[in-house]
Amino acid sequence: MILPQRIEAVRVALTREQAADLELPTAPVKASDARSAGWNGGTCQLEALPPDVLASIVVQAIEDRLDRGLVARQIEQGHADRQEIALGLPRGGEA
Repeated sequence: MILPQRIEAVRVALTREQAADLELPTAPVKASDARSAGWNGGTCQLEALPPDVLASIVVQAIEDRLDRGLVARQIEQGHADRQEIALGLPRGGEA
């Protein structure tokens, strides 16, 4: 049985708040960058985040959104599926 899945795209890094809280370096917006139309303030590169900080942000974002009950049910279903398959396999020496 396949349990329902839902995917949600959420910006978790790099936010204005993170850039300010972590005092990351910023640069002026390039006038030639069409993505910056209407942008107020400077720009900051995701690479400015230390890798361990970025990993922590991503892990926390996943954990905040993770349905642990659903994960447990999927694990249980996987065990049940493996048992059902194993029952249908021939035993040693059987053909």
